[in-house]
Amino acid sequence: MLLPESMSRIVIAGSRNRLPETIEAVYRLERAHLIDYSADDEGFSIGAPLPNGSKASERLLKIRAMLNELSIKDVSNRSPISAKEVRHLIESGSVEQLDEELFAVLDHRNKIVQEIADLESTAKDLEPLAQLPLTLDMYRGYESLRPFVGRVRHDPAELLREIEEKEFFLSDDGKFIALFVRKSDEDAAQRALSKAGFVETPVPEGEGSPQDMIVSRASKAEALKAELADADTKLEVLKERHMSFVASTEEELAIEVEKAETPLRIATSEYSFLMDAWVPTVDLEMSVAMLEQALQGHVSIDVAETRSRKLHDEEHVEKRFHKVPSKSSNGRYGKQFEYLTSLMSTPRYQESDPSFLIGIFLPMFFGIMLGDLGYAIVFIAAGYYGMKNWGSEEAKAVSSLMFFGGIWGAIFGVFMYGEMFGMHFIDHHHAMIPDWQAMLGMTFPAWVDNMTMGISKLDDVTLMLKLSVYIGIFHLFIGYIVGVFNMNTQHGFKHALVEKISWIMVLIGLSGLAWAVTTIMFSGVSPEGMLLYVLVVGAVLMLAGLAMVYTVEGINAILEIPGVVGNILSYTRLAAIAMSKAGMALAFNYISIIMIAGGLGGVLGLVFGFLIFLVGHLLVWVLALISCGLHGLRLQYVEFMTKFFVGGGDPYQPLRAKRQLTRAIETEV
Repeated sequence: MLLPESMSRIVIAGSRNRLPETIEAVYRLERAHLIDYSADDEGFSIGAPLPNGSKASERLLKIRAMLNELSIKDVSNRSPISAKEVRHLIESGSVEQLDEELFAVLDHRNKIVQEIADLESTAKDLEPLAQLPLTLDMYRGYESLRPFVGRVRHDPAELLREIEEKEFFLSDDGKFIALFVRKSDEDAAQRALSKAGFVETPVPEGEGSPQDMIVSRASKAEALKAELADADTKLEVLKERHMSFVASTEEELAIEVEKAETPLRIATSEYSFLMDAWVPTVDLEMSVAMLEQALQGHVSIDVAETRSRKLHDEEHVEKRFHKVPSKSSNGRYGKQFEYLTSLMSTPRYQESDPSFLIGIFLPMFFGIMLGDLGYAIVFIAAGYYGMKNWGSEEAKAVSSLMFFGGIWGAIFGVFMYGEMFGMHFIDHHHAMIPDWQAMLGMTFPAWVDNMTMGISKLDDVTLMLKLSVYIGIFHLFIGYIVGVFNMNTQHGFKHALVEKISWIMVLIGLSGLAWAVTTIMFSGVSPEGMLLYVLVVGAVLMLAGLAMVYTVEGINAILEIPGVVGNILSYTRLAAIAMSKAGMALAFNYISIIMIAGGLGGVLGLVFGFLIFLVGHLLVWVLALISCGLHGLRLQYVEFMTKFFVGGGDPYQPLRAKRQLTRAIETEV
């Protein structure tokens, strides 16, 4: 329930010739979220890129072409290079020199590749001609003869019988033909050959035997392939020698281009510039002091405002200042779940970031549905490995869910269900499957039996469903409480009372009313005493809450009551997923332990039984990851966050040089 950090707006103004050093100072500050200038005020317009941008962009295109040609993808394991050294190499013309050297090798290589392709193509065209007893010069140079050379589907001899004067050659496989006829018989030959499926093939230029030419071209191709290997070796040497330089130069030039294009987001006039930016209020004094020190009083730096959380405050400022960027402050733990929040939207500046609450409830729900010590240990190990070794945000979010969800799964698996790989520690409810005590042939200490509640997912169905509903009511209650906090922050307590507290009254009243009515219906007791008290108070609370929210939402308030009931019942999926997983585990245990290990007996039965046990529980583990993860996430998105979360905010993105392969000058010794 943490609000994004408070933001203050600063205004930086100065002479236009001071703009480059101002941009450099703001980038070094690494705290200023630039507000894009989009208006067209009198005397001001959007600025133009800095003069160095054009050359930097040209060099950046060359470097990215080198990255692509050399297939340089990941050099993150290399030590960072001094940014000062990289810039010195860039300014000394190293990019142009390497570009000339590299593309000379590439052009030579491409020429070799094309020559090899031409030789192989010609050799392929010569292969069918080599099956005929003719030299290449025999196919051309006639004044009175018309040669036909090509492929046929079947022997055309019978079709050509009417042409008396002809020379006819057919390959051994009967698929290639060379026919010579008088030009006066050309049409007749064409008609006959078309019936045989004739497709003409061009005869390559040259003289002598086609077979000799094939051998000659194969020899030339082999020689060229040796040259190609040399060219590839040169490229590999260039890649290894210049990999760090190319990658770090790409990073440095990308930063330079970004800085050069920053004026496109700033208001400028003929002689001055005006820059607006948001900085975290906690860093405001330090940020102003750092900018003043860096710019030595050559520009003016003023604090325009510290934005409150009230939405109506936006109405009194320019439109481009309405939206304040959201900088999350969820701490080390909550930060791991910010990606899951971002899948919905970025929290607004005036509302709570749900990431920390998701970090509490999502793993807990995952653990309730999992509820098994055996699977939990695997989840904890896999999640820990992913958190340490996987780099992408998506992978880290999944890893965090697996790790913390596994911890909750172990807690519920031990203390609530007393279960591991679908079997209870002691006194399994299903007589067909032994418990771990019987499986291991030993008696566990009494404290093992005492530490667990021993709830069976498949036998205690009613209890599981009730627990799911109670968890749902509590979870929704927390969601409405956050909604009250948000509404009070944005509009004041009156709006929070009418729009959110009213729904808390409806939720509590509806829950109490439902409990009392179901107790009367299924227990057969009369409505008196505490039961009557809960019934009356529940009805009063629900009606009072509806009356309050009706003043704001009208008839929609009545129509949303079934939605609240549906939200509560949605939490029964906690029990449903837990029971489905337990049912699958029970089935695999019965097949592997009773049917195979017990039925076959001996070493063979144990081996096959263990394999089925392993494969079956691996399948259950994978399905648990998918079902527990997706359904747990759905309860956060659809049931929980809709009670307070609007989203649509702008993420806090301060101007900073994103360095991974280079080391900034300020950190150099």
